Amino acid sequence: MSKFLAPIHFWLYKKIEIQEEIIKTLLEKSGADKETFYKEKGSLPEGSLEDHIDTGNIHGWLQGQIEESEKRLAKAVSLAKEKGISTEELEEIFYKGGAGMERSSSPEEVYQKVNDSCLDGMPCDRVNALVENSADSIQWERTSDLHGGFFEEEGLDRELYYQLRDAYITGLAGEGLEYSRKDNQYTVRRKNV
Repeated sequence: MSKFLAPIHFWLYKKIEIQEEIIKTLLEKSGADKETFYKEKGSLPEGSLEDHIDTGNIHGWLQGQIEESEKRLAKAVSLAKEKGISTEELEEIFYKGGAGMERSSSPEEVYQKVNDSCLDGMPCDRVNALVENSADSIQWERTSDLHGGFFEEEGLDRELYYQLRDAYITGLAGEGLEYSRKDNQYTVRRKNV
């Protein structure tokens, strides 16, 4: 294993940080005791990637951080549901997370932002496979479900993860774009096309 950090490692770590921000928002919204939550579920180390990563096992360390972040997200959603926060309110949190990123002006930009901000395992997992790409539309499919199991471990429906992700991706899309999903097929197209 390489002992040197490459741009892909920073890219992946940034995606973990983005998910951790959503987790913080969920905890704030639910009024959860953050200290207890992070004591039980662990937390992403503060500071830069170089300060914490195991350079003798870069891939393994990042894989571990992804798994822990996925567990924290599922637990934070579970706590929010226990506190009576509706699915619609959760979708609004995720929508705002996506909308807080720079808005996209083309379907291809949305797809790129999904890949740059959504945590989909390691790059070698190849979770998103491009099906069609034109100036007016892009379609991709999810090749495996890396997220649903974490939600099920918390007693949640695995589909809830994808509903929340749909809200996030809708937030990423600009005003002139529309996003839709059918099963594991994702489409972003220009409106009125």
